[in-house]
Amino acid sequence: MIKDGLYHMQENQSERGFKGKFEVKNTKKGFTITMLEEPYFMLGASESAFKNHKNNTVFFINNKICKHAIRIHDDGTFTIYFYQSGVPCYFEPIEKVEELEKIKRG
Repeated sequence: MIKDGLYHMQENQSERGFKGKFEVKNTKKGFTITMLEEPYFMLGASESAFKNHKNNTVFFINNKICKHAIRIHDDGTFTIYFYQSGVPCYFEPIEKVEELEKIKRG
């Protein structure tokens, strides 16, 4: 299960760093991902998924086949292939990103 909170998204796990801010909220039927701050650059599938929905929100319903493929990882991150194709979008909790940046700086 994905935890509620704020996440950064990175496409294709590139070294360019994290861009954009997204909010994840669990609901009775599933969860939503809302784009709060648009990334500097988004590839076609992810851009289409968010910009074609009301309030820049993508909805996922538990136990129902969806047009997006999602993989939830054990470390609190998750990956989405929007429209089940293209480049993967990696979501990581903002707190985890900030901890890693502190470690890198020493």
